[in-house]
Amino acid sequence: MLVISGNSDIKSSIIMSNSTLDGGDGTGSFGNVMVLGVPQADGSFTDLSVQLAGTFQKLVLVASQATVTAMSGAIVNEIGVAAANKNDQVTLQGTINNVDVFQVGKLEISDGSAINTITVYANTHIIVDKTAAVGGITKENNAMVTLDGDGA
Repeated sequence: MLVISGNSDIKSSIIMSNSTLDGGDGTGSFGNVMVLGVPQADGSFTDLSVQLAGTFQKLVLVASQATVTAMSGAIVNEIGVAAANKNDQVTLQGTINNVDVFQVGKLEISDGSAINTITVYANTHIIVDKTAAVGGITKENNAMVTLDGDGA
């Protein structure tokens, strides 16, 4: 577990392994966080599991296949999804204010999750699980969105 304490202010963080980040009360910051699996010989990246606790006011950018969980009580303002491999699946769990999708094969919103707004900038397949809630989806740049799942 990586924990920010006091008013520590890191400019940016790159996460390349399964991790739990605790942003504390928001007086400190991990800066912009990039979630990026380790590159493999076939061009894919390792699948990561990253948990977010505490407060994240700055961007969390998911750049490869991963499951990102906003833990109970976490405040996560913005997650960007720009997977390096357009066939990657990114799964989001928990309560997240805004999600911006720049590139991904599939975006899954897991059961029990609550996303205020998803803004899609590229063709995307979004899977909304049965008990997940999405406040709204906005399409930019003539993006096409395929909605699927029991909560769609």
